[in-house]
Amino acid sequence: MRVKKGETYSREDRKCLYCKTEFNCFKSSTKKFCCVRCSSKYQWENNREIIYNAILNKPEMKDSTKEKIKKANIGKKYSVETNSKKGLKKEKHPNWQGGITQKEFECDLCGCKIIRQGNSNTKQHFCKNCINDAYLGERSPVYNGAIAHWKNYPVGWNKRLKENIRSRDDFTCQICGIVQEETGRMLDVHHIDKNKDNLNEDNLISLCSSCHHLLHQNIEIEEELLCQVD
Repeated sequence: MRVKKGETYSREDRKCLYCKTEFNCFKSSTKKFCCVRCSSKYQWENNREIIYNAILNKPEMKDSTKEKIKKANIGKKYSVETNSKKGLKKEKHPNWQGGITQKEFECDLCGCKIIRQGNSNTKQHFCKNCINDAYLGERSPVYNGAIAHWKNYPVGWNKRLKENIRSRDDFTCQICGIVQEETGRMLDVHHIDKNKDNLNEDNLISLCSSCHHLLHQNIEIEEELLCQVD
């Protein structure tokens, strides 16, 4: 059923399985805890004995399995090269190349000499002074023509608008009900219809980072929020 603008949509009050506090969420959500701390504490207390028993009471290998391993290795033949390399270290090993080697390279930007240890097979070499400027602008593998991320949003998308939406929602996430102070960061402002040009206040909603990420993956919750906007 389509929920019209101004009407309440399918939400319900639930109790946290750990601290027994009430929180509000969508009916389609599988949320059972009021916050991440309660979820981690609940899982640790219930699974602690299982983890300890798996580590401390780890069963030893049976004699029958040991004999099977021995029988499987009987008659196994190795090549002459592998047998000759067994137990050989450093200079005695045939693949020994003299340990840590040093090579001189030229910086691709300024042309100064660089001394590196080991067998470096990299195609590009930069000194300490040029490493920060080596992947800027067109040299960056993710360069997209100097199109900034903020340019995708209209002019009205600013801090004042986002702060007004957070204060309208009492600085609480509209899905899980967590307060902004408990998250340790600013709440995200989400476009319900995913249209960045639509800056109508009815189209904007305050979400925490975890619910914001979940909303882009859960189609059911996204459809319920989309029903609010006509």
